[in-house]
Amino acid sequence: MPAKPIFIGMAKLPFSCILLGAFLAFASCDKIHLPDLKSSDDKSSHAADEKAAEPASHTPGAHWDYATTDAWPELCKTGQVQSPIDIQRTIRVPLEELRFDYPRADFTVVNNGHTIQVQSPSGGGFASGDTRFELLQFHFHTRSEHLIKGKAQEMEVHFVHRDASGSLAVIGVLVKKGLVNAAFELILKNSPDKPGEKPGVLLSAGDLLPRNAKYFTYTGSLTTPACTEGLKWIVLKDPIDASEDQIARFRKLYAHNARPVQSVHHRAVLEAE
Repeated sequence: MPAKPIFIGMAKLPFSCILLGAFLAFASCDKIHLPDLKSSDDKSSHAADEKAAEPASHTPGAHWDYATTDAWPELCKTGQVQSPIDIQRTIRVPLEELRFDYPRADFTVVNNGHTIQVQSPSGGGFASGDTRFELLQFHFHTRSEHLIKGKAQEMEVHFVHRDASGSLAVIGVLVKKGLVNAAFELILKNSPDKPGEKPGVLLSAGDLLPRNAKYFTYTGSLTTPACTEGLKWIVLKDPIDASEDQIARFRKLYAHNARPVQSVHHRAVLEAE
């Protein structure tokens, strides 16, 4: 056994050496510090992490743009779990059903200098298994940021959620050219032409979801600076419609606000059976 040679070796040492070694070990114990997992420093660090995880679009006028993505923060360029991605290879498995609960509520429509963002403190959310995610805001990109088998759609809506522990989950809904979308029309009519906001817009986020809630899911990041990683991404398989005129009106505000697709690296993309 490994302990036996050590024991024998110690037995051959002079007793004075053994005594000296024991004394030194005892004397140095006051220098051994176990990590305090509940220290105030750790709590401050956790709070900072939560703040960093907030979608960048919460900060109107942040100094970044889509024309110079090479100037985005370092994590955006070196991170290994960045979003969006081109969804090519997937693993088909049974996944938790998504249970949506988006009541009609008063939303504020914000032009934040990067997109049109719609937010409400009581906009509902969704559940997956035993975890409940509350809606923080949703916003629009054109073209779509996620691709499916190399194909992009005209636009994409991102519904940003957070659970009780502070973890973020984003639902991506692709938008194809088709019929007039009544909910999108209401948002467009209340979208400020310049950075600013318009409160009191009554709508339900659920009106911007497809009927079929089958989805892909993977671990990714925010698609805007600071490109925070560790998010749960849920990309719905079916797109919703918006008319050609509606898409053109959004592009008058933001002609292009989509981040290029990022490398998948080692990640698995799961697909609901």
